[in-house]
Amino acid sequence: MNIMKKKIFTLGLLVMILMALVGEAGAQCCVAPTNLRVRNITRHEADLLWNRVTQVGCTTPTKYKVQYRVKGTTTWTTIIVRTKKDDVRGDTSIRNLIPSTMYQWRVQGICSSTSKTAFIAGPSFTTLAFAVSSAVTSSSPQNKLSVTASPNPAVSVLNLTGHAKETGPVEIQIISQTGFMVFHKSYNFNSYDFSTSIDVSKFQKGTYMVRVNGKTEKASLTIIKE
Repeated sequence: MNIMKKKIFTLGLLVMILMALVGEAGAQCCVAPTNLRVRNITRHEADLLWNRVTQVGCTTPTKYKVQYRVKGTTTWTTIIVRTKKDDVRGDTSIRNLIPSTMYQWRVQGICSSTSKTAFIAGPSFTTLAFAVSSAVTSSSPQNKLSVTASPNPAVSVLNLTGHAKETGPVEIQIISQTGFMVFHKSYNFNSYDFSTSIDVSKFQKGTYMVRVNGKTEKASLTIIKE
């Protein structure tokens, strides 16, 4: 009888130890993010992205701690990013960056208060330099129509001024790099000189063609949207 009790006790103790080890291993099995990358770097912003990896028997985090700092400094700025279970990646945008400055960043997966991954470092990146805002001008072949766009690059508003030697409506088109017309409007100005302001704040960043059509002649120029 004592031998049987001893065997049961030993077996029970072994089961408890194994359960504890399995529980401890499960708590530590939190899958780290991979393929960290940076996109859409501007003077003041950047998009940070990473992949969420699934591993059998482990937990894929739905919460991530993102930290970034100016390279060479010691203080991190922290952002908590939440994702959904079926998301294949995590991402966040960081703003108010300093132009012409190199940044470091890293990501930590958080599965629970006691189960976290190590910090995974992303590639360093440098923000764009200050751009000198300037104007760009174009004229039609016979110089009967001229137009100036400013500022270039444009962020929120594009100002167009021009002169048409022929009376009649002036048509303005703005076309994206992919050939999609994002703006189209005809104006009836009261004089040969004309001017208007166009809201471009919702345009995607990139290069656009501005076409100005007068009565018989056309002028076109290229602008950049930041």
